[in-house]
Amino acid sequence: MQDSASYILTNYHVVYSPDDINQTKTCFTACAYTYGSDEYPVKTTDYYDSQKRFPTYDWGKLGIELEYVVGSATLDLAILKCDTATLLNRNRHAHPVQLATNYAVGEEVFAIGNPNNEGLSMTKGVVSVKNEEILLNIGNSINSHPSIRTDASIYSGSSGGGLFNESGYLIGITNSGDSENQNVNYAIPLEIVKNFVIRFLQTPNSYTPSKLVLGIAINTVNPSFQFSNNWNIYQDCIIASIDKSSLAQRLDLQIGDIIKSITIDEIEFTINNIFDLTYALMLPWAGSYITLSILRDNLLNYSYTVKEADLVRLD
Repeated sequence: MQDSASYILTNYHVVYSPDDINQTKTCFTACAYTYGSDEYPVKTTDYYDSQKRFPTYDWGKLGIELEYVVGSATLDLAILKCDTATLLNRNRHAHPVQLATNYAVGEEVFAIGNPNNEGLSMTKGVVSVKNEEILLNIGNSINSHPSIRTDASIYSGSSGGGLFNESGYLIGITNSGDSENQNVNYAIPLEIVKNFVIRFLQTPNSYTPSKLVLGIAINTVNPSFQFSNNWNIYQDCIIASIDKSSLAQRLDLQIGDIIKSITIDEIEFTINNIFDLTYALMLPWAGSYITLSILRDNLLNYSYTVKEADLVRLD
């Protein structure tokens, strides 16, 4: 929350519209209601206008108009903006969420959403799986999404809600689930949410989600589990192949190298598994100074200043 504008995080698929002429294929405006509001949007036209935009609605006196700012179908995240004074007028207790520092398998979590458009509600469960890859069709594109699995019930209409720990800190954004088995539901994990939000706040007027492309394929071997603390999965991330003319080839990385850590602008990220590598590669942007620590016969360091051409947009 800032003096003039406040930002709201939700799922990209919540604001996605394949029929809209906007280049982002998203709504131009949307509306939000704070908890306890007794108003709902009322549709005033049942048709798309000549520009094939959304039907028009009357938001009522309590609706808060939102403007789409940035989003990514690949990440299934979007940021919307509203007027802070209007938000506080609707609910003077509104305040920013706080991000958790970590989360663990077995940790109790709470999902807040608007199931079946029946009003805000909360469900309770635990983190069932800390890191899991699932396939989702978002923005007319099927992508693999790193996800938290939880048995907290998440029904249709709850997309874009928060998944919180028992202290009220955000650990994920709920976005999908199994309609036939409410013990299997998913949220976008803290690491992706945090990267997305921090990068946006650093450059709110020019932020474009992206990731660094090394040009490698990874084999994960020697998997092990740590049952204490966070129940982490540990895997060696071994380079299995290297693309011709790729950044990895220019850095002289070799097949068989094990990636142990990536330091980005003096912050080191230990690579314990493929998910750590995925999250870390979303952090650099043009100008970032990175160092890859590689285990070959000995521990070797390869440093590089990231260029725009090394990044791929996460549209």
